[in-house]
Amino acid sequence: MKHHSKAGLYWGLGLFLVGLFFTFFTFGSLRAYQDEVTWATVGVLALAGLAVLGYSAVRPARWWYFIPAFLLLGMAIVVYLGVMRHVPGIWLAAVIFLSLAFAHLVIFLTSMEERWWAWISAGSFFLLTGILLVGGLLSATMVVLILLLGLAVIFYVLYLVMPHQRPRWWSLTLATALAIVGGFTFSAAPETSASWANYWPLLLILLGIALLVWYLARVLTAAERQERIPQPAGTPSSPQTSSVPPTAVEPVEGAVDVVSSVPETPEEPTNAEETASDEGSLSGAQ
Repeated sequence: MKHHSKAGLYWGLGLFLVGLFFTFFTFGSLRAYQDEVTWATVGVLALAGLAVLGYSAVRPARWWYFIPAFLLLGMAIVVYLGVMRHVPGIWLAAVIFLSLAFAHLVIFLTSMEERWWAWISAGSFFLLTGILLVGGLLSATMVVLILLLGLAVIFYVLYLVMPHQRPRWWSLTLATALAIVGGFTFSAAPETSASWANYWPLLLILLGIALLVWYLARVLTAAERQERIPQPAGTPSSPQTSSVPPTAVEPVEGAVDVVSSVPETPEEPTNAEETASDEGSLSGAQ
């Protein structure tokens, strides 16, 4: 019998119950028990999140369970802040983004060499959270600038933490391109009237110098390590065979030739010769 995953059953039943609960809650059927229902909902979501988090910690191979674990914990915080504290919706959305950011950050930290890609998701969610919180206080140009420079920082960090066995040049190229576009956007914006904004290419020059120094330092360090490695001792030379051809041994006078002195044994007649001799003797007797 083929084994079927029960994930669809669990998720379908969970979504049905959650939707049913919020339906009654929205239309006021549970308004008389609002505090009790709120605390019960927060407790159920928090316990479910902790249970899934513990399961994913015990089973490291199933790292993807970190995402629903942190999401359930974030939903518990959202229900508490939204119902009990009446926090604005923008902060509630930030909590959800932070939950996803921390989930991917844990996935990345548990296995940086294999799941390096999770840093891109974690950094992006952190960046979106910051833009969501401060975006309303800034102009559109500054929001775009923060987005571009934030993505550049994410890919620069990825270049540093990615295993050296993998190709990393693409992250460095992408980060540099985002930084250049961000600087150009900032200097060309109409609201940017400060004269120092025209000197943003100096940051690229400094960044280039820093990368060159870092590269040369790596090369020199590798060369010093190579020189410090002790050279292996010379292997013992294999015995050289003499190039002089072997000389024939001359026989010594008076020596007995052992081979020639052994008397030759008479050959035994074969079966055919015995049969022929027996027939000849019988015919002669007749």
